[in-house]
Amino acid sequence: MSVTSIDSVSAEGQVSIAGRIVRARESQNLCVYTLMDDSGLIDVASYASFPVGDVVKVSGSAKQHGQRFEIYAEEMDRLLEPSRELVEKAIDRMIEQESAPLRCKPLINDEIMRALAKPFDDCARRIRRAIFSVRPILIRYNGDADGICAGLCLRRAIEQLMGGEAKRRLFFAQNNPAVYAPGDALRDVSLVRMLPEQMERPLFLLVDFAANSESLEALELLNGAAVEVAIIDHHPFDPKALLAIESFVSPQTCNGSSSYCAGLLAGEVAKRVAEVEVEELQRIAMAGDRSGLLPPTPEQEHFAMAVDFLANYQKETSTLDFFDKTVSDRKFMVSVYEQAEARMKQSLETARGFSKVTELANGFVLCKIKLDSAAKKGEFPAKGRLTGAVHDELAAAKSGASLVTLGYGERMISIRANAKARERGFNASIMIEKLKEEMKNSIESGGGHDVAASIKVNKGFGKIVLNWVVSWIDRL
Repeated sequence: MSVTSIDSVSAEGQVSIAGRIVRARESQNLCVYTLMDDSGLIDVASYASFPVGDVVKVSGSAKQHGQRFEIYAEEMDRLLEPSRELVEKAIDRMIEQESAPLRCKPLINDEIMRALAKPFDDCARRIRRAIFSVRPILIRYNGDADGICAGLCLRRAIEQLMGGEAKRRLFFAQNNPAVYAPGDALRDVSLVRMLPEQMERPLFLLVDFAANSESLEALELLNGAAVEVAIIDHHPFDPKALLAIESFVSPQTCNGSSSYCAGLLAGEVAKRVAEVEVEELQRIAMAGDRSGLLPPTPEQEHFAMAVDFLANYQKETSTLDFFDKTVSDRKFMVSVYEQAEARMKQSLETARGFSKVTELANGFVLCKIKLDSAAKKGEFPAKGRLTGAVHDELAAAKSGASLVTLGYGERMISIRANAKARERGFNASIMIEKLKEEMKNSIESGGGHDVAASIKVNKGFGKIVLNWVVSWIDRL
């Protein structure tokens, strides 16, 4: 007898079924198991104790609860070979068939996106496999417009496929720095391990961050906790990070640039998980990260700024549920944008008074902004965004210059550079790696893109690191 045949019975009665335990919880001195065979799922109530993942044979009475049946076990025993192997193979075959990624048309059809087709498929297959295997999924996303839109793409696809199960198996966390900290990794592991229901191996989706060297310790913790990890990111990555994860989607693996932002990539994965409409989210993500691959509409640029504004004030309580409802409310998003734009203009005016522009001996134009005085901690715009705004304004005024802007504070440096500086050899990623080699005790973390990056400085090293950076630029 199969789950499908039980569900099709119109009357309650005695049944017998074999399957794999994929979920377990305690209820009123009973163990309630979710049993899977190659046709579906059914709940089994029993006084017997079995671990998740075990293959069992159940005999008992089937009773209807709402639209589904539940078995009250009279006998429940571990299935032995060769019957166990036959049941497991049938279940695994069904899961693999259901896990096949959907076919879809990419938003951008170029050489890089075609080269990423296999990583897209692999990541989507792992997500679908986790869904059909009744495993928990956690999406941890970077807290900016790109990361949030990327997380939303995945959320929409997973929730569509999970249905009502999403409330029991899908979780979110916002990651505000670009580094996956060990403490955050431990909290994520604790979250899925302390659920009221025991399930098999969780899948963590880390979006728009976590492939850098500073995240290695956290990734190794997840590896030790037997968590399946997939990273969707567009920043320069540390090859060692790939040893601790199962799936990696990145344009950096196929000679692509960071213009292929996380929201664009996650949208392509999402379309392979379920039939969802995510193009607007992909375009807002690209607008927020200034991708340049597709021209944004003014509304997409405004919405990207509005998402950044909301993320700045939702750091501790943010959920993708909140953002999904908010980006669908156009009237509210316009109102948020207007506030964000007003704050930006006010902050930009203040920052001009704490900016100093000089021309270096090699012809580079250097702008330094004293951010501790120009920006308020915890307020919008964040220091990195304010640095970018000052840089853009100056770049427009000095269109022919090789411009680098350094927004600095006691324990941080935000870096921006224009295309002219990049053509002359400036590369923030290379510079930061060199800094880590020469002054490894001076910085806590650092990374980003070739022309937009940040450095977190250890206490007492702020001026030393800033001088090193200026000297490095001067030597180009």
